[in-house]
Amino acid sequence: MAGENSSQVIDSSLSEINGIGCGCAGCQSGPKTAYVDMTSGDVIDGGMDYAPSQTWTKEDFESYLSEGYWQATGRSERQWGGDTPHVTYNISNEYASNDAQGIRDAFDAWSEMANITFSEVGSGADIRILEGDGALTAYSSYSTYGGSGDIVSDTHAQASHVISVNMYIDDGGTTTRTSGPTYGQDMSEYGDYAKSTIIHEIGHSLGFGHTGNYNGSATYSSDATAYNDTGQYSIMSYFGETNYGGANFYGSEASTPMLMDIYAVQQKYGANMTTRTGDTTYGFNSNAGGAYDFNNHSWVPVIAIWDAGGTDTLDFSGYSNNQIINLNEGTFSNAGQGKGNIAIAYGATIENAVGGTGQDTIYGNEVVNSIWGGDGNDTVYGSIGSDTIDGQGGTGDVITYSYDISAFLVSLVNSVTLTLEHIAGAWTDTISNIENFIFSGVEYTFAEMQQFDSGLGDIAFSFETGTGNYVYTSTSSSDPVTLTAAGMNYNSGSGDIFAISRTDTTLTVNVANTSAKNFSMWADDGNDQISVTGTHASLSITFYGKEGDDTLTIASTVVGNDIISMQDGDDTVNASGGNDRIWGGAGEDTIYGEAGNDTVYGGADDDTIYGDNFARTGVTGNDSLSGEAGNDSIYGGDGDDWIWGGADDDVLAGDAGNDTIYGGNGVDQIWGGAGDDRLYGDNLNAGGGDGADTIYGNDGNDVISAGGGDDTVYGGNDIDYIYGGAGQDNLQGQEGADHLYGGADNDTMSGGNGNDHMDGEDGNDIIYGNAGDDIIAGGAGTDTIYGDNINRTDTIGNDTIYAGLGADTVYGGAGTDTIYGDLKNGNASDGDDILYGDAGNDVLVGNGGEDQLYGGTGNDSLWGGNDNDIFEGGAGSDVIQGGNGTDLVIYDNETSGVNVNLGSYYGIDGGGGYDTLASIENVRGSNHTDTIVGSADANTIWGQNGQDTLYGSYGSDTVYGGAGNDIIYGDIQSGTAWDGDDVLYGNAGNDILSGSGGNDTLEGGAGTDTLWGGTGADTFVFELGSVDGVWDFSTGQGDRLDLSNILDGFYTNPGSQAITDFVQITDNGFHSTVSVDQNGGGDNFVQVATLYNVTGLTDEAALESGGTLIV
Repeated sequence: MAGENSSQVIDSSLSEINGIGCGCAGCQSGPKTAYVDMTSGDVIDGGMDYAPSQTWTKEDFESYLSEGYWQATGRSERQWGGDTPHVTYNISNEYASNDAQGIRDAFDAWSEMANITFSEVGSGADIRILEGDGALTAYSSYSTYGGSGDIVSDTHAQASHVISVNMYIDDGGTTTRTSGPTYGQDMSEYGDYAKSTIIHEIGHSLGFGHTGNYNGSATYSSDATAYNDTGQYSIMSYFGETNYGGANFYGSEASTPMLMDIYAVQQKYGANMTTRTGDTTYGFNSNAGGAYDFNNHSWVPVIAIWDAGGTDTLDFSGYSNNQIINLNEGTFSNAGQGKGNIAIAYGATIENAVGGTGQDTIYGNEVVNSIWGGDGNDTVYGSIGSDTIDGQGGTGDVITYSYDISAFLVSLVNSVTLTLEHIAGAWTDTISNIENFIFSGVEYTFAEMQQFDSGLGDIAFSFETGTGNYVYTSTSSSDPVTLTAAGMNYNSGSGDIFAISRTDTTLTVNVANTSAKNFSMWADDGNDQISVTGTHASLSITFYGKEGDDTLTIASTVVGNDIISMQDGDDTVNASGGNDRIWGGAGEDTIYGEAGNDTVYGGADDDTIYGDNFARTGVTGNDSLSGEAGNDSIYGGDGDDWIWGGADDDVLAGDAGNDTIYGGNGVDQIWGGAGDDRLYGDNLNAGGGDGADTIYGNDGNDVISAGGGDDTVYGGNDIDYIYGGAGQDNLQGQEGADHLYGGADNDTMSGGNGNDHMDGEDGNDIIYGNAGDDIIAGGAGTDTIYGDNINRTDTIGNDTIYAGLGADTVYGGAGTDTIYGDLKNGNASDGDDILYGDAGNDVLVGNGGEDQLYGGTGNDSLWGGNDNDIFEGGAGSDVIQGGNGTDLVIYDNETSGVNVNLGSYYGIDGGGGYDTLASIENVRGSNHTDTIVGSADANTIWGQNGQDTLYGSYGSDTVYGGAGNDIIYGDIQSGTAWDGDDVLYGNAGNDILSGSGGNDTLEGGAGTDTLWGGTGADTFVFELGSVDGVWDFSTGQGDRLDLSNILDGFYTNPGSQAITDFVQITDNGFHSTVSVDQNGGGDNFVQVATLYNVTGLTDEAALESGGTLIV
């Protein structure tokens, strides 16, 4: 929405913030609407370079609405106080009755969503709704307090809340559209912009900003941060729904808070769990009323539904359009002409759906649904839960499942109805008037579904124990069946279905007829031992166990595609060849899939699953093995297996073949074995084995050993340990503080986010540190290292290292290394890096940021780049280029004195190395006897220990002598004095300081120092404990004596304290003595300086008032 006022003052006066429709040209024209033929499949691109760069989640929306907007605009978060706030409002009598009622409905719309209530009062209201001052204007204004009446910035931490809001909304002005409702005319009309406006403004009064950093006017292409910053997701957005995802309201506006508004207000105030707790119908035939009754809408309805309980229904039966109904929370449906115009709030459960007369698409959810398609050829997507689905009219209705048909037991009810019982999930769908069924992409007609009917067919047998004899009955003629106490022979004819229901604990079935195709058995309660023997090449066995610890063994000579469901108990299954489907059910089961492409589900408890029989060689199959709940052990065997550990702590082994293994939840141990495997896990210990494996750690603290082969490993979240092993591996730490070890060969490693530790080990590795403070070791080989916020890099070999973003610390290690402190994708970026070349002739490039570059041994090249850098070349003849900024070269670690001349661009280190210096402004010498000369720049020079000779040279320099008897010149270059306002510090030792030209400051420090100011108005600074000699003091040149370091804190009140009690200057006719009594007693003076060849300075007060004496 556009056109809001944006000034804010947090004080006792109301401040105008956050409204819509200020009367600008954009607002007067109404919301911008694009009309797109949604059935044509066209993509219409306006050619704009869009500003959005991400798609927001519900958490992103909530954070920005509640906090981010206020922070981005320099304000504080706000909300009404109390556990269940009650807020009063007053509506100006200037509003027409229909508009006043629309305002009341808007307050109710928010209150239905969250634990905040509103009531209308005559005066003294918390919120006042006032007539605006122009056509199509709307804005709100706040004042806030923090509990005692004081005006403060309201944040959660201060527990403050809004105490008054003025809301100005004008009801004048109408723009008539060619389609859609009128714009800004009637606040009571659903779909009208005026109704949307008042809901938006109340949203501000509840403490919500806009969904982007805009106010008053904005465009999607320039101001939207998120792609889905549109009115479809939030009524607080300025931007039309057509900007994202194919949504289109065809001119209508929202009549309720939208999907993300509901989530945000419930996070702030809590969900209102009293809203529509009964059985509610939304849409047509509605008992909800208001915006939720589609008969109340003249145009396309635009609503979001919050429902707190009951068995509820979405009824779109009144429309003939091809609609989409989605019963899942947090999704959008297409009602009538609209696209994405109906939303179901997060946390709301809607059970039932009624389609219209068009060709509708309906998605169920994971509760018990009743779905009616209506007329037209509809498509229904089934989900878990025992649903009742009726296609009703139409001759081409379709229901789609993601499961294979073998996952169900099919039972024909009548000529139009069947049931589908999901074997593993314990739910049953009842389906009527559906013509086509799709299971995992395979389509069947209703007639074709009858072949899967799980009825027993023509022959039924029952067996009873007692005296050792079996009794059976037959419902039709068949080949003879021979029964004995010891077992039975099955000699049924070709294609017949033979079934056994039995109660004895031990049964052996000998298959003697090789023409039979299907065989079914049902166990009873008890610990059954059932064996199937004989020889058969294609007999499909169906077995249903019950309670008890059952054992089913099918001989390897009886081959077929079996369906085995063991149910409760600690069961054992020894399957045979063929593509079997096996469910372990509850209990600690042991399952052998044997040969063939088997599908096995362990079920609850701690199961052991073998895709193949490990006791027999040459047995293989591409198996799908799922442990489900429990601490399972799963072994794929030979073949390309798919393994899912499911919940809890599993042990998973793919063995030979190209396996895909998912650990699921829990702390899992995964081994891929031989072959090119893909391993996924949360909290896993994984081994890839030989082959080119792909391993995904996902959540949890994982330990992953990729093994041999060229492996790819993704650590996922949390703290992972990844070992590449042999082969050219690609190791990705991703989130968390990971430890990556490349192993042998040429590896590629990326730490991702977090403070990672990476070691390339052997081979020519490429290492990316990415975000976080990383420690990187390239290891042996010629490595290339890129890092963001690297703590340390130790490498062996000729490495190239790109530290990347952040403040990095990089060690090149042995070899000739090239290190870039801040180079990423060819662009320099700021980061205060520390780079160590160590041994070898290294190249160190700092680029942006205040970097420290240490060359180490060897003839190094050091390049600082931008900002203020520090260089230490170390042993060898180094080239040091400071670049932009004020740069410092240091010689702290030299074993003897250095000779440095910045003006002549060289420095000779203590080991005889000849350094070339360019764009270096400052020098710090060694702890020995140094000679240092500055340049034309304003230099800072430190002599440190030793008897140094230091020259400031041109410019206004600062020079520190350090310990030792130093000689310091402020402005002498090649024997010539230059004007420059220098600051010279002698520090410890008996120093000689010579300012030369310019207005210099000389401070001798400890020791008996000799000071020469030279020409210019110089300042001589003294301290207790030493007596300095000044040889050219002259009041005529404006020289000054500075005793402030001594008297600071003592001589504090010149009006009542006599300067002569603190300072005494006497002369002997030739020279003057400067003495100080620090306590001001006038009787304990201590000499601090001698002014040679100076007399007549005995009027201390006059010297102070004239500025010559600084105290």
